[in-house]
Amino acid sequence: PELTTDEARALRITELVSEFSTPYNCCEPRVTNIARAAETLDGWVIRPGWTFSLNDALGPRTTERGYVEAPQILGGKLEDGVGGGVSQVSTTLYNAAFFAGMEILDNTPHQFWISRYPEGREATLSYGGPDLVFKNDWDAGVLIDAVAGDNAVTIRFYSSKLGRRVETETGERSDFQEPEINETVNPELE
Repeated sequence: PELTTDEARALRITELVSEFSTPYNCCEPRVTNIARAAETLDGWVIRPGWTFSLNDALGPRTTERGYVEAPQILGGKLEDGVGGGVSQVSTTLYNAAFFAGMEILDNTPHQFWISRYPEGREATLSYGGPDLVFKNDWDAGVLIDAVAGDNAVTIRFYSSKLGRRVETETGERSDFQEPEINETVNPELE
């Protein structure tokens, strides 16, 4: 093990401090990528004062590392790419970090809103591109528990509550603009 028993106890990881889930449809190729990313994150410990980068934790999304082709957003459109769907893990992790009261240092919203995510609280991810970065600014460690089930990915943070409480509410939309409609004709289709 990387830690002795005394070192692990000194991290003060004693209770659930936040939890967030996002749904998906079972058995789509993107679920393979979500499950692979969750498996990589599960059991990750962020020590006090450490900065966590999701891209650093997951590394490149390649077929050799168990990722498959699935839809991902590229240039405002859905296109197949190896690792498509891992942004759902990013958004779920973002919300777990948000509700734990972590200091969010870097996140980028998707190019368009996806209804399974809370408005204004989502984070896209691309290796070599947008990242999710947050800092454990607590004086206790944080353990990430990540599980991809049949219909949702859930991420839990375990630590010590240390008196933090996060509340949120969604207000009315402002400065809303109707989206521009672009139509692309594929001559190969009827």
